[in-house]
Amino acid sequence: MLGGVGASLLVGTQLSTTPAVAQSSVDCVLTPDLTEGPYFVDEKLNRSDIRTDPTTGAARLGVPLTLTFSVYQVGSACGPLSGAYVDIWHADAGGNYSDESALGTSGQKYLRGYQITDSNGTVRFTTIYPGWYMGRAVHIHFKVRSYSGALTTGTFTSQFFFDETVTDTVYQQAPYSSRPNRDTRNSTDGIYGAAGSNVSRVFMTPTKTADAGYSGTLNIGVNLATGTFTTTSLVLPQLAYGGGWQTSILLSNNSDTSVPVQTTLISESGQTLMLPSSGTMPGGARGTGMPPGSGGTPPAGTPPGTGGPPGGGAPGGTGTSGPSSSTLAARSTVLLDLSSSGSLVQGWAEIVLPLGVTGYALYRWTSSGAIQEAVVPLVSESNSSGMFVFDETQGLTAYALANPSTQATTITAVAFGPDGASIGSASLAIEPRSRIAGFFDKVSGLSAMAGTRGIVRLSSSNGILCAAALRFSTSNFSSIPIIYS
Repeated sequence: MLGGVGASLLVGTQLSTTPAVAQSSVDCVLTPDLTEGPYFVDEKLNRSDIRTDPTTGAARLGVPLTLTFSVYQVGSACGPLSGAYVDIWHADAGGNYSDESALGTSGQKYLRGYQITDSNGTVRFTTIYPGWYMGRAVHIHFKVRSYSGALTTGTFTSQFFFDETVTDTVYQQAPYSSRPNRDTRNSTDGIYGAAGSNVSRVFMTPTKTADAGYSGTLNIGVNLATGTFTTTSLVLPQLAYGGGWQTSILLSNNSDTSVPVQTTLISESGQTLMLPSSGTMPGGARGTGMPPGSGGTPPAGTPPGTGGPPGGGAPGGTGTSGPSSSTLAARSTVLLDLSSSGSLVQGWAEIVLPLGVTGYALYRWTSSGAIQEAVVPLVSESNSSGMFVFDETQGLTAYALANPSTQATTITAVAFGPDGASIGSASLAIEPRSRIAGFFDKVSGLSAMAGTRGIVRLSSSNGILCAAALRFSTSNFSSIPIIYS
């Protein structure tokens, strides 16, 4: 939630399959939000039929369910909210969510998606009736977000529940019937109970349709205080913290007004990392009693991204998942300091900044009792090519390449020696919303970079090049400037 940006929600239900768009059909009662839960993944799948895995095309089996949501902005009067992003996600008939490593569904993206509300504030989804899992009543999660450019300016998250009579009827059919004796009903679900006297606002009684499925309509009323900001999306291609590595991101607001900023930490494989709860403090370091980079266990072996463990999930401890949004006061500076303690976590970061906000990142590495530090820039997503100078006569050149796009890309690297002659080239494939890293001279086609110096030209097939280059010697490391074009 953005600091200083309020959000509240009302929800009502109707039994008709026709969306209610008239203002008089909404009673404008605000209800509390309900927890996001552990299974939200911001897949950025713009689609109305969410039954399939977009990679394989395989559809989840279950009773068809058509959902119509009518979203309203609630203020001095109620009116349809157009242009709002509405995400939904839920369990399949077997009680499993997609893209969850703990459930064995990593990489699958069924039963997830979003739609953008039309001029009537309406979105529609085709899905299946959700399954149950231990400790929870049958439910579907939803999230409503508003944007100014790439910046999230308002958000609300909740869940809605189903009439038990309808659920009992559905669960007599395959594939639900293979899992009898669900252990939690609405009356004993703690999140259902958290809605209190307004639980009717998050309750749906779907009606049967001619195709042996069901349909239901939900009115969602939000009060998202939004502002308009011109923003830019920046990337930190290399993120490493724990295991003796520390990454710090400093952001300063040079304007005379408060502005929102948004930071998302992402693993190498594209999963959202957990942001440590102590990570952000205005004007200084984390509240740990230890200055940044002043301690920690020296890392063993090679630097992050060059043979160390991948950052495939959130680190242990408390924190928040998903984008971290906060308000940066006029002329203030904030530090996101990711500790060197704990297990090594790797990935990249995406930062959405309004005009007037600037910053950079610091890498710190403890080696042989000495703290090494390199300043690295945040990279714009508007670059398509670039070059840098390398010198491997007394060191090694490491790279980190992030792909913030939802489309896969291939980075072409062409190396030239000191006399200007080409000494090799390589193509490096990067999946959507993911990142790769390593040493250049270990890449097939670029081994001739070892022991010499020259330049490397980089270009991206999807027009987005976000790269970082570091030079490692036996005793220190430093950042290599990349000149973008």
